[in-house]
Amino acid sequence: MGYYVPYIVLVACICLMSLRLSTPKLVRWVILPLCVIGVAVFWYKDDNFHRELAMSRSIGQQDWEQVLKTAKGVKGEPTRAICMMQNLALFRLGKRNDEMFMYPNGAARPNAPFPMRTVHTYGKMLYLQYGVLNYCYRWCMEDGVEYGWTVERLRLMAQCSLLNGEYVAAQRFLNLLKKTDFHKGWAKEHEALLYRPALFAQNPELGPILPLLRSDNFLTADQSQEELFLIEQILSSPGATREQQELARFTMRYYRHNRYKLVEQ
Repeated sequence: MGYYVPYIVLVACICLMSLRLSTPKLVRWVILPLCVIGVAVFWYKDDNFHRELAMSRSIGQQDWEQVLKTAKGVKGEPTRAICMMQNLALFRLGKRNDEMFMYPNGAARPNAPFPMRTVHTYGKMLYLQYGVLNYCYRWCMEDGVEYGWTVERLRLMAQCSLLNGEYVAAQRFLNLLKKTDFHKGWAKEHEALLYRPALFAQNPELGPILPLLRSDNFLTADQSQEELFLIEQILSSPGATREQQELARFTMRYYRHNRYKLVEQ
C-alpha cells in the first residue's frame, strides 16, 4: 500500500484544489469529475504488469513466499517474466519438485503497443539471481546510458561489482546511493562488505547467489532473448556450477515444447 501513497496524495491535492472556495463553481464541478474519471479510465489495469512489479519488489526484499503467492493468483496466461520469477522462488525455497505444477505457465505478450523483451524490464535482476553477472552489468550499463541512471540499476551494478571482487567500482556505485534519501541505509550495509568477501555468505541478498557463480568469465550476445539464452548457455558451457545447471534444467519443462515462444521474449 505504501507504494501507492504518492499517487493518492497527488489525486487528493487535485481534488482539494478543485474544491477551493475561490475557484469558480463551474470549474470545481468540472475538474473533480474529470479527475476521478481520468484515474478510473486511464489507470493501467493489466494484471500481469502489476504482478510483475509486485514479484520484483518481493525478490528485492527476499520474500520468496510472497513471490509465489503473487504468481499463484495470476488471472489468465502469465508472461514469461512472471514464470521466471516464480521458478526462481520455487528453486530458492526448495519446492521445485513438490509444487512446480501448482503454478500457471505460459508466455503471454506484455500489454504494450510495442515489442517488450524481459531483458529490458526484469531481466537484469534475473541475470543477477542466476549468477550471470556480466550480463546483468552489461544491460544496466546500456540501459543507464540510453534511458538514464536509476536506483535499481545502481544497486544491481553495485552487487555485481561486489560479487566480482571489483571493489573500487562497487564503492563508486555505493557512494552515489548514499546520496539518496531512501537507499542510503542499503548502501551503507553493503559498503560494510567491501574487501570482506567472507561476509558475503551471511548477506541475505548476495549469499544465495554465491553457489551459482560461474568459474569462467565471458560475454557474448544474448540477442535480447534472456530465458532462451540462459538455458542454452548454462547447459552448453563448462563453466556453469552444479547449482546453476540445476536451475537451468528446472526451467526446461516449458522450454522443451515452446522454444519458439521464447524467441519472442
